[in-house]
Amino acid sequence: MPDSSKSPKLILRTYQGEDKEGVRQLFSSTHYALVPEGIRRKLWSPMTWVLWFGVYSLLLAGVPRVLFGAERDKDTWTEFFIKLFLSSSWAAVGFILLYFKTERHDLRERVQAGLENDLKDPEVHYLNWRVDGDSRERRPSQEQMPSHFWVLTVDDALAGMVGLACYDDRVMSRCPPAGNALQQFGASFFQSIGRPVPDFCKPERTMDIFAEPSEPRTATMTRLAVENSYQNCGLSTLLISRLMTWAGEHGIEKIYAHTNELEMGAEQILFKRHGFKLVDKQKLDWFGKYKATWVCEVQPWLEKNKDTTGYYKRARTTHLSQQQTKRTPGIRTNETSILYADGLGRANGKQLIRMEPSSEDYQHSMDDTEKLIDEMASALKMDLLPKENANTTTAYRLAIYDVQCVRNLAPLHCAPALH
Repeated sequence: MPDSSKSPKLILRTYQGEDKEGVRQLFSSTHYALVPEGIRRKLWSPMTWVLWFGVYSLLLAGVPRVLFGAERDKDTWTEFFIKLFLSSSWAAVGFILLYFKTERHDLRERVQAGLENDLKDPEVHYLNWRVDGDSRERRPSQEQMPSHFWVLTVDDALAGMVGLACYDDRVMSRCPPAGNALQQFGASFFQSIGRPVPDFCKPERTMDIFAEPSEPRTATMTRLAVENSYQNCGLSTLLISRLMTWAGEHGIEKIYAHTNELEMGAEQILFKRHGFKLVDKQKLDWFGKYKATWVCEVQPWLEKNKDTTGYYKRARTTHLSQQQTKRTPGIRTNETSILYADGLGRANGKQLIRMEPSSEDYQHSMDDTEKLIDEMASALKMDLLPKENANTTTAYRLAIYDVQCVRNLAPLHCAPALH
């Protein structure tokens, strides 16, 4: 039996190819969990009630007239029970229609659009890979866009994801047209009775736009999702913080996000927790369907949240001496062109070490990790060597342990190393 008191292991990392099915499943499951919210939003629409009461009034007036004729006794128990039956039946039918419109039309259309486009191959859409026949290769550095995609795991199980999309050209949708609600209902009906679907139930094939080119120094937050059982645990903030940090490090000044009528929870997170501002809201039908566009300035966000995100600017200098950097000769040669390696920085006079997911190849990530360990060992050695029974090996082993702490998302701030 697992130890329930043990803290879960959270890892936020770059998407990998083996995450594909888990990402697609997470995207689908979190979307279909929004069916109640979609029905609720339609119930808020005045047009829903106008149509419902309009049809309800026609039923109450027309059905008894058809059954009993115009000249009838309106105070009979029979007519009372018929009206009661009509009321309850029409309420049930109305709810079924709302469910069908939400689950079978609105959500299915959006899920299908995601699965057939960017989530069909996230490495191509977000990580600058390209496919040529059976070969896959990363784009040359001069052609790469500052897009990225992260996944969050809890005890090695996929629990969240978020993408940062940046396009240099218009992207056309690969999703087949779904048709309107009546066409979908008709197609489902004819398929259920084993009959061919007539042409009037087949949607016209059109070329829809999936994404427009990004403006200079802007990107769009996409596919933010947290597994249903882990929601309301603050994991969305962890994902958004990583995205904003990446954006700041890659020169992105504005982050856009798009929401719809089903994503009120996401809107509250963007607006209340992260300061996104609503810049556009397009009404798409008479039943509460809309598309909202939000924007957030990256640098103000980073300044406001620097104490919680560990964001830093890589310090670069060409004139600091070895004494100024406080490095010990023999541990690592002093580099004056780049003072700190990837993952290193300073804040409030303290050395900050942070392991970050890398979009580079495996060997590059390993080299960065070795740099972190060497930097830590240099700082630790200065404090450890004056102490009894301490040596360089002790400092190096402690440095490895410290970097492992960072790898497991444990906060690490040091310098001086010992108190």
